[in-house]
Amino acid sequence: MSNQGLTVLNRMIGPKTQVYRPGVLQRVVRQVADAEEARRQLLTFGGRGWFQDVTSCRLVLSGEEWQGAGATILQAEAVKGNQSLHVRNTDGRWEIISLTETDDPAGILRSESFVSTDERWRLLYTVSYSLEAMDGHDEWRPYAYRLCDIEETHHA
Repeated sequence: MSNQGLTVLNRMIGPKTQVYRPGVLQRVVRQVADAEEARRQLLTFGGRGWFQDVTSCRLVLSGEEWQGAGATILQAEAVKGNQSLHVRNTDGRWEIISLTETDDPAGILRSESFVSTDERWRLLYTVSYSLEAMDGHDEWRPYAYRLCDIEETHHA
């Protein structure tokens, strides 16, 4: 979509600033052998994020806090700058997804946010849309997302 098209789209949405912008999330997906390797990948990446292991789900506000992740991470998301790392456990296999945000005009990015259940934290995400053929016409469809920041909401 052209910059002019994005400007029109953002105006139609209302007073929010820059909801849609040009860009693409580049994804690199790889499998790792076991839970310990998935945990090692998170520790090496560092950054901020969250994890769920077999006993809890916790936010991580600094790289050192990844040490608290249990031996068996079920899922996790970490962010550092314009890069994110997602860890997923599916049927006993661990998948590591590296995502990098670019300003490639071939796609569209949209900002989203979600508030934690205790209303103390806001998790900010970027959703990447790509153009796909659907029933004889082209549609912008979401195809990837990445955690891009964590903010305190001051509702503690």
